[in-house]
Amino acid sequence: MKRKFGLILVMFMLIFALSSCDGSLDRQLDASGDRYFTTTKSKAEMINESQNISKKKVKELLKVQVDVHWSLLQSTFNFGNKDQACAFLMGMATRESTLQGGLETSGSQVETGFNPSHAFGALQAAEPAYVNDKGYTPEKDVPEMTQYKLENKNFYDPGVAIHMGIRHLVHFALAAKKINKNGNDLLRYSLIGYNKGHVDEPVSDNWMKEYADEIGALAGWYLKEKHLTDDIFTWTGDPRVDRSNPWGWYK
Repeated sequence: MKRKFGLILVMFMLIFALSSCDGSLDRQLDASGDRYFTTTKSKAEMINESQNISKKKVKELLKVQVDVHWSLLQSTFNFGNKDQACAFLMGMATRESTLQGGLETSGSQVETGFNPSHAFGALQAAEPAYVNDKGYTPEKDVPEMTQYKLENKNFYDPGVAIHMGIRHLVHFALAAKKINKNGNDLLRYSLIGYNKGHVDEPVSDNWMKEYADEIGALAGWYLKEKHLTDDIFTWTGDPRVDRSNPWGWYK
């Protein structure tokens, strides 16, 4: 009975998903709100079809996750509203993939080998984010979000990949809090953890600026220019982006 109620609740939330960052998906997600493709699709089909996902649709997939997991995201990152959370994730996805839902980097076989840099999707969720038997550091500290198993049907699904990227980021935010990071630095060091695999490694000022602060500036652009729901996007190094105060939007 509890499981049935939970599924009904998630489906209800999906009906009203994207309520703050106006927009709507043009296809039905599964009951979890995560899976974009059916589990019957092959790896090759998922990779090929993911190449055609528009920037707008990537934004929509990010927004669904914000709506479903808003309570967790707000309590973890202290966002003032859902638009801030959406913009932050869009900035991150822009820095990681230029909003490409089907981007694969450091490619290898999911089933074999050891490659913690192997990543897929708009947020470039890497293998260590998933439940695995490869010896990556376990990430069991985010029970509020499903941790999917490292297998093709999950790794190459663009919706699941976004879900796992966000979960991975929350994991590093919790680690950043343990070393007393807060405010802007909570976001900055969460991102550094996501990028480097650890929040407490020495970070050069240059890399903090080029990676974490660039994401902050890109997020600010999406908010200021009101491009949370369309196909218009920015990119790393875009001269249109104001980098004078990259976290000025975050309150």
